[in-house]
Amino acid sequence: SLNLTPLELLSNEFTFAVNRFYLKYGSIDWRPTFYTIIDRRVTADISGEVNGLTSSHFFFDNKFRGLLRQGPDVDYFQMQGRRPETQEEYMSTDVGAGVCSSNTVVGAAIQLADYMGFEEIYLIGCDLGYRVANTVAQNGEDVFGTGVKFHLTSERDDDANHFDPKYFGAGRKWHAPNEPGMVDDHVHYRQILESRGKRIFNATVG
Repeated sequence: SLNLTPLELLSNEFTFAVNRFYLKYGSIDWRPTFYTIIDRRVTADISGEVNGLTSSHFFFDNKFRGLLRQGPDVDYFQMQGRRPETQEEYMSTDVGAGVCSSNTVVGAAIQLADYMGFEEIYLIGCDLGYRVANTVAQNGEDVFGTGVKFHLTSERDDDANHFDPKYFGAGRKWHAPNEPGMVDDHVHYRQILESRGKRIFNATVG
């Protein structure tokens, strides 16, 4: 959906980017205000690319210290490793004490934005509808009961789930997506934010 989104309209907005959004940098004339990444398998695979990024402020999980760089444009946070047991535990009220675990990196970005004081949050590029091609090698367990094993490695530049077929292209490592968990997280984010007088909108095309 990002390929159908008029990204030029965001040039003067506060923006969060995640994972390999930087593959879009050749077609936009602005850079995200903030950037974060939380998936251990993905981060280890693209750490060299992430460490070369500039022109944003970066939020990294403490588990990546030594893998991802430090600097005046970097802040580290502690990702809480347990799943939430109550609605309030889906979102941290103090990211200095930790960010609640999530089924999607967007969840971490939402918590950071909330803590930073943003009162309206707009999501783009949250398509869901993941497909795992037969060119993707699978290893490990079927953790989510979807018939897809947890550890995935793409064999071709044929990623149909993102804006660029190279996003999780040839040789890239990723995890089986937990779409029901993502939806559940987003439902709780909306409920919690609205209970605080804030708003969150899904502005994803389609």
